[in-house]
Amino acid sequence: MRAERPDLGILVVSMHDESQYAIRALRAGASGYLMKADAAARVVEGVRKILEGGTYLSPMLSSSLIFQIIQPPRPGDTPMEKPVAGTGSPKLIGGEH
Repeated sequence: MRAERPDLGILVVSMHDESQYAIRALRAGASGYLMKADAAARVVEGVRKILEGGTYLSPMLSSSLIFQIIQPPRPGDTPMEKPVAGTGSPKLIGGEH
């Protein structure tokens, strides 16, 4: 959809509350990610933010993502993929390299 309509804002509403799903959706072109449990209270806020040209993540998910970024990896953690600057290729972070 993003290739045909780059101006289209996409808000994903999902039953999955794990950050990995949000990361995948955003990388695939979504403008926001909202957990289904938060949808009734937050969908209008998310749509407005996207219509203003921004990106929206539900507050609980935002906190979870920030926590994952600032915490050092623990043994057994599942690695996250992060694009390597200038290559467009993913690099595993938070695990074995």
